[in-house]
Amino acid sequence: RENTLRHMRVEDCGGDGVRFEGAADNNLLEGVTVLRCLNGMRLTGGDVKFNRIIPLDQMGPMDDNVNFGLRLEAGARLNLATVINVRSNGNGGIRVDGAETRFNVLNGVLFQQANTGVLVNGGPGIWVSAPENVFHTFNCAGNLGDGILLEGPDCYGDVLYAIRSGYDSWDSGAWANQGSGIHIRGGAHRIRIGKVEVDDVDGNQEVVHETSYLAGNRDHGIWIEGTNTRDITLNALAVGWGLGLINGDQMLPNGTHGIAITDGARDVSVGGIHRSIKVRIANQTNGAAIYIAGSQTSSNEVFGCEIGYSSIRSYRRGNKVGIHLSEGAFANVIGRRGEAYQVSEAGVIRNYESANEIRGSTEAGILLESGGDPAQTITAGQQPTGGNVIQNNFISGFSSGGQSANRIGIWIRDGAVANRIGGSNPGERNEINYNLEAGILIDGLQVARQNLANRIVGNQLFRNGHTVADPGTPLAGWFQGMGIGLVNNARGNLIGGSLGTEANEIRQNQVGIYLANAISNSVVGNTVRDSKMGGVVLVDSSRNLVGLRNEIYDNGTAALLLGGITITNGSGNRVIGSYVGARFGDNFAFGDGNEPWGIGIFNSADNRIGDHGGDQSNLIVGNLGSGVLISGAGASGNQVANNFVGVAAVAGMFVTGNEGAGIRLENGANNNRIGGTIPLRDKAGVWNAPAGNRIGKSGTDGVHVAGAATTGNSITYNSIADHASGLGIQNVNGGNGEIPSPTVTLVTPAEVKGTVAAGVPDGSLVQVFSDADDEGKVFVGEGLVAGGAFQIPVAAKPFANINATVTHGITGETSEFSTPVVLPPELFAGLHVARTTNPPAAQDIPLNGVPRITMPLKLTASGGPVQITSLSLLATGTVNEATALVGTRLIRDNDKSGDYSSGDEFLAEPIQFTVDDSTRSFLNLDAVILEGETQHWLVEVELDAAMAGVGETVAFEMPSASYIGSQGLFPGSPIAETGEFVIRSDVLSIVPDTGPITFPDWQAIHFSASELSDPAVSGPLGNADNDLLPNVVEYAYGTDPHLDTADPVVAGEHSDAGQTFLTLTFPLVDGLSDIVYGTDTSPDLIGWTTGSFEILSDTLTNGIHLIQLKLLPPVAGVGSRYYRLNIELIP
Repeated sequence: RENTLRHMRVEDCGGDGVRFEGAADNNLLEGVTVLRCLNGMRLTGGDVKFNRIIPLDQMGPMDDNVNFGLRLEAGARLNLATVINVRSNGNGGIRVDGAETRFNVLNGVLFQQANTGVLVNGGPGIWVSAPENVFHTFNCAGNLGDGILLEGPDCYGDVLYAIRSGYDSWDSGAWANQGSGIHIRGGAHRIRIGKVEVDDVDGNQEVVHETSYLAGNRDHGIWIEGTNTRDITLNALAVGWGLGLINGDQMLPNGTHGIAITDGARDVSVGGIHRSIKVRIANQTNGAAIYIAGSQTSSNEVFGCEIGYSSIRSYRRGNKVGIHLSEGAFANVIGRRGEAYQVSEAGVIRNYESANEIRGSTEAGILLESGGDPAQTITAGQQPTGGNVIQNNFISGFSSGGQSANRIGIWIRDGAVANRIGGSNPGERNEINYNLEAGILIDGLQVARQNLANRIVGNQLFRNGHTVADPGTPLAGWFQGMGIGLVNNARGNLIGGSLGTEANEIRQNQVGIYLANAISNSVVGNTVRDSKMGGVVLVDSSRNLVGLRNEIYDNGTAALLLGGITITNGSGNRVIGSYVGARFGDNFAFGDGNEPWGIGIFNSADNRIGDHGGDQSNLIVGNLGSGVLISGAGASGNQVANNFVGVAAVAGMFVTGNEGAGIRLENGANNNRIGGTIPLRDKAGVWNAPAGNRIGKSGTDGVHVAGAATTGNSITYNSIADHASGLGIQNVNGGNGEIPSPTVTLVTPAEVKGTVAAGVPDGSLVQVFSDADDEGKVFVGEGLVAGGAFQIPVAAKPFANINATVTHGITGETSEFSTPVVLPPELFAGLHVARTTNPPAAQDIPLNGVPRITMPLKLTASGGPVQITSLSLLATGTVNEATALVGTRLIRDNDKSGDYSSGDEFLAEPIQFTVDDSTRSFLNLDAVILEGETQHWLVEVELDAAMAGVGETVAFEMPSASYIGSQGLFPGSPIAETGEFVIRSDVLSIVPDTGPITFPDWQAIHFSASELSDPAVSGPLGNADNDLLPNVVEYAYGTDPHLDTADPVVAGEHSDAGQTFLTLTFPLVDGLSDIVYGTDTSPDLIGWTTGSFEILSDTLTNGIHLIQLKLLPPVAGVGSRYYRLNIELIP
């Protein structure tokens, strides 16, 4: 014990040069050199502890020994060894083994001189099979094995940091270990390579002397392998470049991968959230920065890494692959979920601290070739587990281009199933920007069942291909700049999801989503916008689904000709439930259209645009050309069904039409269906449901068919209208054989008759439409040609004109619309309006009364359903209605009593009279009266008699039919309005006061006879309008017991002599002799007592007092208290 050996040299021993054994403790070896012995120094035994081995004046190398330069074994513990050189030893430099050999600290000395460190040993530089030891500040290079090897189940809890492995830390020269820089295997666990502590307050400074540099090794920078190798933490690493004293940073790739996690290793954590402990990997030109592989390699996490560059040291040296998952690796997480944004004073900025930043990869930022637990047996419908997760990563080049761009952001190939890319949580979104060829590329991946599909959701893909000078042409083959690409028979993949939070935002790429030789993939719920060439492009692809809920707008230019959606040389694809040319926004679709078409189908067969209607209908609006373009001789058997083309999908939605035709067929497109029918199945079996489109407001024609070879195209069951600059259907230059339109010869209340041109065979289909002009807004009937003529039962005729088309019974070609036939006025639907009850009566109302004028109406529809859109009143008499009339309301009198009762319903809420011309209108009504139905309505007007003078009169009337606005069931259809005009209300005259009003007086004014007989409705505690204000309170406040009224009491504060008091302010009708008020207080809302107050103010306006009470005592010292206003009716 406590011996000191200094400046000694031990050479050529047959045994160990220096041996610690027995109870050797607290000894100091300083500057002891050991050369050519069995082991240079050996510490063995459980009582060998607290010894120190340190160099002195460059002395203390342990070189050229048979086995190891330094060996700790058999329980040696709590020893400290600092070494300068451990070189050229036969089996390795330093060996630490034994289940109880623990708590030792071994370190080297960096930057002393050239050729200093654990060098050129015959095995690993440092070989560890013992627990809970610390190794730091070593330079391990040129060894014939790994730089550092940690192996075996007894190797756990060890910590390594500030390691240089694979190069000379003096001059940064290459000096490869003939293995990996650090190798962990054989069940080693709970190993930490790096620092846990954050070295400065912000965690944003790289602490060079605590970072490990792993560069130039023959195999990997770090290799972690084996089924029981687990719980490994890696941080504060620089891999792929070396930091030297003389030459600074040098790019020295490891032979294969930067970090390899293979063969069942699990629970490995790579990265850190602070800059000082991040993992930075660059220059791995032959492999991946991080490689995760093996059928049992799972539950590993990579987060907060900088791959391909360093944010602190300004390096941009890419790897071949950033992160590679392969050979069955599953349940690994790449990127840690983080906050979506952090807010700074400068605005909103992205928080990438827990994200990986992956740049400059020459093949892919992430290469994904595995996923899903391979041990599972997945059946149809079963949800698999164990997919890899790629979330909250920044996979991007810089906007300036250069070496920073990845060739492909995320490359997904065969073997990758059941993985999640992104997520529905904002903090799971990947930012995949400025990559060269593709943001995400799914290459040849065929997913056998839907439940095995990878989920690509909630990501942003921005400006991929943006820095490429010549990206190539998507229709000619491979090109650069896909947001998301699916190629080489990719099958069964899912892009996006049904939830709004699962949408991928794909913008400003060359092409948003590109499918080439892709089969049965789904593109659902994505936003694709501002693409240079086109939004969604399908080339040689079949049976893919685009929809539901995609937003595809502002894509393409006229020069590049790819528009919103393009399908070329494909078949069986469907586009459903998407906005093409607009984006979602309540009942307001807005956005810039695609150029030069919304959806283009070229030489592609049997595709369907739209489907069964409802959420499967597409909204195709605002595009800078045709809404749908079908072109080429190979464009055959396509169907465009149940879409909204240039028109709103719901009432109140604002949209703009397409600048070209709504739907255009050209260049030999043949045997396509615009509208038509779609088979539906219900309990009765399968039947063909009409599937017409609504087409309107196009810049040219609704449907345009051009060219002698463009034949066999049917156009049926559509609503086509409002084409001011073109026709509803136009066949030109031989399109559809320019089949002649039918001729309508007779329109009666029950049928439409006409003839067809010679050459139109019997059995051809004639369809009849009602329209305000020469098109076909509403389909009203159909029939077959017989003997060159047709006779079709047609009852509903909502518009003034009847038009027809014929579809050839053999070729299927549809004509243009016929010349319109104008309906005689007697065939219009009608509305009759009259007063319901007896003639108007005169009433006297005292000046202090609450008068209400009632006008009972009955409205009857004939010839079809009628929608009432507005109703106006003209005020008559001498009163100034702008000041004296409190409000009006429109009521459907369901019980036909002629007075408002609880079973009636409001059609329009009370509104104030503010106009000067004595006219008041109820606008934007949506009340429908069915054919043959009579409805009873009440118009009630309330008067503030106090604002009128004695002797003044009030009345209202409807002078003519112009005071009723109506239309047919279809907006804009004509209605013949008649009535028993002039229709007048009762006439009220203001007489002097009759004395103070009482509660019974008030009841008589506000309730009908039936309501007065029911105290639950009209009694003091009744509440007919369910607004929480009982009738006695409505009486006191002067509010309407039939109108849902917000409580007008307002709480506030009042300062007086330095003290704060609560206040209550409320209205009270003037002159009420049977109402008293006060306040109550309670500590707990259970027990109430009478409160004290003072009146602060009492202002009388228009017969209503506005009273403010100061509640006593002041707030200070009271504690928690509750107050209420008490209104009481006295006998």
